[in-house]
Amino acid sequence: MFETYSIQLPGAKYPCSKDYQTLPANAEKWQRLLKNAHGKSATCLCLGNGQKALNIRHLKALKRYVLARSANSGHEHATDCRFFSEAEYRTGLGSYVEGVVQEGNEDDVSVRLSQAIQLRKKNDDADPKVDLPFDSRKPGRTQRAMSLLGLLHLLWTRSGLNTWFPKMEGKRDDSILQWLLEQTAENIKTHRMTLDRVLLSPAKHGSRNREVLDRAKTHQYRLIAVGVLQPFSGGVDDTLDDLQSLPLMNSAGIPSMWLKGKPWADARLSFARELNAWKSGAKTVAIAFLSLRDKSRYYDVLEVALMRVSEMLIPLDSGLEGKVEAMLREQKRKFSKPLRFDADDKTIPDFWLNDLDDEFPMEVFGMNTTEYVLRKNAKISHYQTEYAQRLGWWYWDACNNSDVTSIPPLPPATR
Repeated sequence: MFETYSIQLPGAKYPCSKDYQTLPANAEKWQRLLKNAHGKSATCLCLGNGQKALNIRHLKALKRYVLARSANSGHEHATDCRFFSEAEYRTGLGSYVEGVVQEGNEDDVSVRLSQAIQLRKKNDDADPKVDLPFDSRKPGRTQRAMSLLGLLHLLWTRSGLNTWFPKMEGKRDDSILQWLLEQTAENIKTHRMTLDRVLLSPAKHGSRNREVLDRAKTHQYRLIAVGVLQPFSGGVDDTLDDLQSLPLMNSAGIPSMWLKGKPWADARLSFARELNAWKSGAKTVAIAFLSLRDKSRYYDVLEVALMRVSEMLIPLDSGLEGKVEAMLREQKRKFSKPLRFDADDKTIPDFWLNDLDDEFPMEVFGMNTTEYVLRKNAKISHYQTEYAQRLGWWYWDACNNSDVTSIPPLPPATR
């Protein structure tokens, strides 16, 4: 889905093209070059800004070598490069104290989750707490652990599902979710394991999910399930009191996930906006933290988080954002949806337009309550201060007119 750019590799006389890296006929020569350069740094030749250093990783289990971006360097790559990732300050990742999220040099990241995955002892249902300190030099960093919603945002961000460029047209739908989520989870480390060992993902054939279930029973792991909710079967005015289990599409190999008590009540309160959108027909993604009942084959939902997405799986906060997202795709623009993780940062924009020569934030204003107007004015002041002397910024004030014909034009693409 993302572009493979030429690589400058130590020991190679010329830059290694996409064909040289990917065609089966070149596989043996490419592996030999990577093996000889193992331990040295390569350079990506995409159109991004920065050093774009790459490390050469040896996958012992697969007996092959692969390229991986260096830690905290994803933002140096072009937005359509396969090594690209958003800079921390452009998302809510900057809310975590030092040690909660740590990037490695093998395209991996370690995270500290707010809930334990493995039950360590009979009377101990959590990993030992580590008091990660605040840094007074970084006052915005207040979160000492990553929530379940933060983990969902991490999966979406690291898999590139919050990013769009025109070459993705016709190549993104629900069928790619299983592969993308599993590949991404292999490089997320938490609680002394990689996330793929406990991740249940969308599937039409459930063999992998059943392997995860068997492993969890053997090692007393809790599980994390991710998927798109089935379309709501009731009416918009119907309540969710009688929803017995979490209904995921393409759920082969995933057990029934029973909703009960406080976890579901908390979710209905925290994600009321997302649930209302789901009831109105919006595509909605769920992530659930599961625990096997004692001496039973049934799993209870300990926690659930929800995220509204477009048909192309781009996260959305409202129907108005959905109109802008559709317009951006129709006009063949490059853009990304920054995710908040666990941040309360009100300066994160609704979208970044990524085909200009500088950063260009986009905002959609759609309410007129007193609290919202105060927040809106604060955002306007921030953008005027930070971007007025650069390329500027874009907004759509849809409070009084939400018709798509009222959406202001965008500056023409320059990259």
